[in-house]
Amino acid sequence: MPLLVPGLSSNDSPKAEFYEEVVAQAAALLQDERNWVTNLANVSALLYHSFHESPDPKHKAVNWVGFYLANDKSGAETLTLGPFQGKIACNSIDFNRGVCGAAATQKSAQLVPNVHAFDGHITCDPNSQSELAIPLISKDGTSKLLGVLDVDCAEKE
Repeated sequence: MPLLVPGLSSNDSPKAEFYEEVVAQAAALLQDERNWVTNLANVSALLYHSFHESPDPKHKAVNWVGFYLANDKSGAETLTLGPFQGKIACNSIDFNRGVCGAAATQKSAQLVPNVHAFDGHITCDPNSQSELAIPLISKDGTSKLLGVLDVDCAEKE
C-alpha cells in the first residue's frame, strides 16, 4: 500500500521507514476493531507517542495530534472535536476557518509551515508553529468527508 504522506519521498529513507512502521502498527491496532471511537483514540495516541519516541528532533516537537469529525447531522458545515492527544482543543471548527476547515472544504491535505502566515488560522495552543491537516474521505464512491486528522508542531516546518 503506497503511503500518501506530504513531504515523504522514496529518497527520504529514515522518514519513509518511520511512517511505514507507524502504518504497520496502526493496521495491527485496527485489524479486529470496528468501533470508530476506539480506533481514532488509539491512532491519535499511536501517532502522538510515535512522534515523541522518534529520534528525529522535529518529530519530538509535535504538540497535538487528533481528529475533527464532520458534523453532518446539524446541516452546518462544521467539524466536531474527536479523540486527540495534547492540550485542550477547540470543540468545533467551521469549514471556512483555519487549516482544518481548509482541508475539509478543499478535501486536500494542508501542510502549513508557518501557521502565523495562514489567513484565518485558529490558535488553540500559542506554542503551535506549523500544522498538517489531512481530510478523511469515504472510500464508498461518494467522496464524503468523514473528518480531518490534524497534527500541530511547536516548530516551523
